[in-house]
Amino acid sequence: MTKPGGWEQRLYMGLRLPGMDEPQLALARALGEVGVEAEFFLLLTGAEASLAGATRSVADQFLRHLDDSCRRICAVSASLEVATQGYLNALEARYPKAHLADAVAEPWWPTFSGFALTSEPLELRLRRCGYGYRHAIETQLGIAIEAIAEQLALTLHALYTLPPAGVLPIATLYHGLYELSSALQGHIVPHHITEASSESPGLMMGISLLRLLDAQEDHSLRADIVWVQAQLAQARETLARLGVKRNPLAALAHLGARQPQMVTPDTAAWVARSVRDWEDALTQLSALAREEQVVRR
Repeated sequence: MTKPGGWEQRLYMGLRLPGMDEPQLALARALGEVGVEAEFFLLLTGAEASLAGATRSVADQFLRHLDDSCRRICAVSASLEVATQGYLNALEARYPKAHLADAVAEPWWPTFSGFALTSEPLELRLRRCGYGYRHAIETQLGIAIEAIAEQLALTLHALYTLPPAGVLPIATLYHGLYELSSALQGHIVPHHITEASSESPGLMMGISLLRLLDAQEDHSLRADIVWVQAQLAQARETLARLGVKRNPLAALAHLGARQPQMVTPDTAAWVARSVRDWEDALTQLSALAREEQVVRR
């Protein structure tokens, strides 16, 4: 993903301020390490080639790479926090607090349009490799990966747009650096990488849970189809209890208008979307089952 004239060439020029050589070098190195890990993670999780082999060994290698990437991100995020604090302390020593505490200062990077993984859903790719679709859903791997990828893509966006030192107001540089570090070390790492709760596992725990479920439970395609059918039936039953027959979204919105304590527009949209999502999942898994039958023949 690195290209000529990319983010790595902007770090030293963007952080170079008089009398701050040591903290500048430390922060540039730390940001460089984060940038490298961000590129690797996005390439690993976003490329179709990552699980293109559709075999268990390919999936196991992918999961090992993913786990290793998480551990490196944790390490570089901790280093970034220390280096950022050192650089910000140096800024505070050199500039009046009024220059740094500008409440309306915004980070330097232009509006970030967001990031979306464009490859086939992770759960389906793992299913092709022999892992249970429902196990991938239950361990919330896709949710964690999307959150991590979003922040890492924003980080690269920030590095690609870092202007030379002196172009930015000091408060803008200060707030931007603080935001990058705190988002990674204060949110992404504890909540989406290392969180050990089984209700909302981070990616590392999710990988461990996936392996455990795979070893202890039926991970056959047929078991996945039966499970998805049950989820779809339950979602449809919910719609039926609410008196919804056709056009679920519109009907639920109408019901919510009459009984707002029961159904909100957000709830209506969520229930209707869940039905469509389970229908799509069932279609995909059924197609995969047909493909396997053709191969066996």
